[in-house]
Amino acid sequence: QSFSARLVTSSKVYRGLRQYTQTLEAYCTAYVAIRTVSTLHDLEAALCAEFGIGAFEELGLGPILAQPLVVAIFKPSPDLAAPPRITALQVACFLRDYMRDKSWGIKVVKEAFFAELAASLKLSPG
Repeated sequence: QSFSARLVTSSKVYRGLRQYTQTLEAYCTAYVAIRTVSTLHDLEAALCAEFGIGAFEELGLGPILAQPLVVAIFKPSPDLAAPPRITALQVACFLRDYMRDKSWGIKVVKEAFFAELAASLKLSPG
């Protein structure tokens, strides 16, 4: 195969990959805009359902935690190997219990809340 033929093929592959990436980014942006409370686990499950795959890695774009838009939105700790398996509903239930235990009138300090949530899930805070 000639150099120009390989270049044309590479260009088509790149355009297809770029279009696929743009579709993924648009879906992520819309998902987070619509679901104001969401987790990485929720997003990953929704993406898998939308694209008809069993795991995000099947898209061939690397891990979900390596996606620039995901990093910009969720700001995961660099030490995080995989998204914690927790849903927004579980976070909401934990918040309800947290506020009930602390007193409903308190101001929830985000860092303290997430530290307790991480401890209850046996995660390192991040």
